[in-house]
Amino acid sequence: VLHRLGPIPKHEIPSLGWLTYSTNAYLSYIEPQLKPNVCILWFCEPDNSYHFRGIGSEPNLTAIRHADAEFGRILQWREQSEAGDRLQVITMSDHGQLTVVGQAVDIAGGLREAGFTVGETVSEGADAALALASAGGIYVRDSDAALTRTIVRWLQAQSWCGPLFTREGNHGTLSHAQVGIEHRRAPDIGLVLRNDDAVNEHGVAGSCQHDSTFYPIGGGLHGGLHRFELNNWLAMSGDAFRPAYESSLPTGLIDILPTVLTVLGLDIPDSVQGRVLREALAGHTNALLPEVFQKTFTADGENGYRAHLSVSFVGETYYLERGWVE
Repeated sequence: VLHRLGPIPKHEIPSLGWLTYSTNAYLSYIEPQLKPNVCILWFCEPDNSYHFRGIGSEPNLTAIRHADAEFGRILQWREQSEAGDRLQVITMSDHGQLTVVGQAVDIAGGLREAGFTVGETVSEGADAALALASAGGIYVRDSDAALTRTIVRWLQAQSWCGPLFTREGNHGTLSHAQVGIEHRRAPDIGLVLRNDDAVNEHGVAGSCQHDSTFYPIGGGLHGGLHRFELNNWLAMSGDAFRPAYESSLPTGLIDILPTVLTVLGLDIPDSVQGRVLREALAGHTNALLPEVFQKTFTADGENGYRAHLSVSFVGETYYLERGWVE
């Protein structure tokens, strides 16, 4: 690639040169030389400019237009190639973003003022260790139930606290299983900082509090449970898919792998999660749509704290819709 295209452009924001370089690599080397059965092509924009220049800012809009133009080159190449519509194209974004507002919340400092010890890890005796930005978690020493309960009670009294999750859903929290993080490495307390639908200076709705010093105020952030973070882009094109069809069913990125395997005629291993998006495949009709079930979980804590988590089910596949506090 370096021999054919030259050195990778230096990093800038917006990262327009990187988008063009990635597209050139795909069109001039990956397709003609490697001829992959499946290729994943990642564009770093508009994510970079969302984070560091702000959602809806002029640099961000420039990045979006450039990403569209580079993707357009790929579609034009497909139209002119022998493959045509036999080359299936799936486009997606891995998340949305919210605008960072206010100064960083010093959660570690607040915990210390409340009498807890905070360390990089809990292995050397600290009460708690944090892994956060606008969302993440708190690891508790020895996963101690009484200490967890005390920290949860303190969190629920904070104005910046959003939905909380614990393994068993105790102490007025939602459960790890309900949000899909039931894993041995999951934090003892899952935490999302409060967010809302406030409009930023560029007219784009959605904002969040944070404890990050990496992203600027007015920049973008993701990782929480706001609907604007979870409702991302997914579109498919090619002769394997229904043309001009808009699905009414909940879907997620977890569904892409089983769908791709099905299009390729391959078996789906038992370890693969998600569902085949059969409603989007050629030959399918709306008469065959599966049933959708929706549910909202609610947790009532102390100090008037109340959290909600809205989810959808399509068959056995589970989708997060949004999480919030009153």
